[in-house]
Amino acid sequence: MISLDKLCNSGLLKVKTHQKLSFTKLLTTRASDKSKIVFFPGCSLVDNNPSLVVKAYDYLKDIYNDIEMIAMCCGKPAQSTKNAKIITKYQDEVIKGINNANTIITACPNCYNYLSNFLDTKIITIWDIFCSAGVPIKDKFLESNKVFTIHDPCPTKNNHKLHTTIRNICSQLGLSIIESKTSRQSTSCCGAINMQKLFNPLLFSKIRQKRLDTLACNLCITYCQECANVLQDTTIKTYHLLDLILTDMVDNCNDLSSLDKWFNRYKFKKIVVKLKDD
Repeated sequence: MISLDKLCNSGLLKVKTHQKLSFTKLLTTRASDKSKIVFFPGCSLVDNNPSLVVKAYDYLKDIYNDIEMIAMCCGKPAQSTKNAKIITKYQDEVIKGINNANTIITACPNCYNYLSNFLDTKIITIWDIFCSAGVPIKDKFLESNKVFTIHDPCPTKNNHKLHTTIRNICSQLGLSIIESKTSRQSTSCCGAINMQKLFNPLLFSKIRQKRLDTLACNLCITYCQECANVLQDTTIKTYHLLDLILTDMVDNCNDLSSLDKWFNRYKFKKIVVKLKDD
């Protein structure tokens, strides 16, 4: 049997490698000097579906003239190393990356929380914008007889305003929602917190199964891509809210290999550079 110490050391090495790769020039871009608003989508969304992220950016461009999208990790995984030097190093990279922007729009709850911890810049979520500006197609699912539940990611536990915002968006879409017992401020973790799968796979599996068992029905919506990937089961289908808003195909690509995901990041970086050049 592999000891917990060996698992932790292996997990630590993987996190350090992950962060080194995430911040290479091959996968990252910086905002230009003139950009005042930056769309910071988050790694998991990019890993899974770069084209979905571009659709979200197209939506935002219709609202903001001076917005720019960047390819960059927020650096939160570095926290798992508990090494102040490593953590600060990647925080500094993020600060350089956003350049002179005065507003950041995130689509990831972990990015929102983590960036808020060390940036003075105004940070808002894409959900705030969908709620106020409206979804592209209202009542999209009004005729559907499907009933969904909502998994609130644990980083949003204390963000009551966001919980309400998400449900307002679901209402705009015409979705029928039933609340799980553990939702909003009493939500349960999907198991992926702090890259638990790398450090303690057994604990990850237990937490994940507990969450699956407490969902109110077998169709679930979440607004964290990592949660959407984790909360898939033979009896549970979990969708990312962005898929429901912006696409007709609402399948999660959670069967992608690690190599596929890194290649998606590379493709996304090339997309971002092309958009800047156009």
